[in-house]
Amino acid sequence: DAGGAAADDLGGVGDGGAMARWDGTSWTRWDDGASGRLGAVWGSAADDVWAVGDGGRVLHWNGTSWTALDTGLDRDLVDVWGTARNDVWVLREAGMDHWDGHAWTSSGWPGPPGGWYGLWGFARDDVWAVGRTGVARWDGRSWTVTDDSGARRLVLTAAWGAAPDDLWAVGDGGVRVHWDGTAWTESRRDADWLLDVHGTAPDDVWAVDIDYGLHHWDGAAWTWFDPGQWSLAAVWASSRTEAWAVGHNGIVRWDGSTWTPAALGERPHPLQDIGGTAPD
Repeated sequence: DAGGAAADDLGGVGDGGAMARWDGTSWTRWDDGASGRLGAVWGSAADDVWAVGDGGRVLHWNGTSWTALDTGLDRDLVDVWGTARNDVWVLREAGMDHWDGHAWTSSGWPGPPGGWYGLWGFARDDVWAVGRTGVARWDGRSWTVTDDSGARRLVLTAAWGAAPDDLWAVGDGGVRVHWDGTAWTESRRDADWLLDVHGTAPDDVWAVDIDYGLHHWDGAAWTWFDPGQWSLAAVWASSRTEAWAVGHNGIVRWDGSTWTPAALGERPHPLQDIGGTAPD
């Protein structure tokens, strides 16, 4: 996973505690000297970045250095997302924990005890989790597993949305399902397994195929792109002319017309995800 504060301040995390940072010019190591897989990262600003991983590991970047936080969590953490410094969610396969700026609180979880993989949201009272048993939603008070059959029967791995009535979730079998504010509708299946999804607008959405390639939604149809790189794991876009994807074999960059390999510098280990917050 990757997170940062702008298109010239991105961070990636991955296997073996790998952490890499893009400063607008090059990728360099960006780590805390520890080992252990990191699977996800999210940031609200350049001095507020969170990374999570195996064994309940939670790291926080304050703009200068990484700090390992004592959360009391001992289960593998699979995703992190929030709206602000005092509103951060971390997802376990079997539950959810929340940071309010002062302390961690385990949230009541209404679904089955395992198989939750991805987070996305729009506000403090509108957060989504996707996984093996479909979709769950936080309304500011509690989590509820959706009873919409369009999503419940699917294995979903990631979600991203441009607005509360425009949310995409992707997963097993190349499935892409869309939430329009009322119901989930399946869009298409033409890939093995889609691991991640991200975009910049309702007509600019990217999804990563576990085997090879990226798929792009232009508001009307999905189109496959060859990035010249296989085994990608995650994608993040800042604009229609800038997007990044990372994986086991490197980093590729979208310039609005083609995907090309990016200079890796010293790539420590395979990266699992990439992201950031585009400048205003």
